[in-house]
Amino acid sequence: DMKTIHARFLQSLEESSRTKASSVVHQMLANEKRFSEAFVPLYHLYSVSSLLYELQTVLAVELLEYPITGPPVMRFSRRAFGDLRSLSNLLSVRERNVSDRAHEYRSLAVSAFSSCFASGGYHKSIQQYLWAGFPSGTATYVNKLIEDLLSAAGISEPDVLSSLKARIKTIGDDYLGGTEPLGQVLQIFIHKSVVDAFAYGAQPLGALAPRGIP
Repeated sequence: DMKTIHARFLQSLEESSRTKASSVVHQMLANEKRFSEAFVPLYHLYSVSSLLYELQTVLAVELLEYPITGPPVMRFSRRAFGDLRSLSNLLSVRERNVSDRAHEYRSLAVSAFSSCFASGGYHKSIQQYLWAGFPSGTATYVNKLIEDLLSAAGISEPDVLSSLKARIKTIGDDYLGGTEPLGQVLQIFIHKSVVDAFAYGAQPLGALAPRGIP
């Protein structure tokens, strides 16, 4: 049950971290209750990808007048949305590949859990991943996406591009190597009227689950 899962999560932490961790989970549950009438909650977990998301958010703030207090921007380029214009198109791409690692699929799809008590088949609740980090992509792949993103933003001079990449990497290393939790979670709310057009029930690695589409 939920109380047992949460208690197990807190017991896995150092005592000094338990109050903060419990507060985070209770805030997410309060958000669920607040928006439950019209929205479906989803939870996106990530760790290495945080550097890419934060960079995309900075570019959105500077170039698109995105609110600086807004949530992290997970997808910045519109190209993938033009190529895959429906959920069925996305599923077709997934079916043609052996996993969710295909670039065409990863450029648009985002993995998410339907509850902050779920395990998603990974043998841990997402609360434990929130603190310990989640394997949401390799550093090599994320670094390639960062380079592509900077180039798309008009930064093409090799020396400037190289310098920026090095500075961004330093920031990432400082953060990932610090004392703060490595895990990140983004609570997402999708309106019930459109959720079936934007999400599907999946098995690990993105394969369509039985009855994954209503």
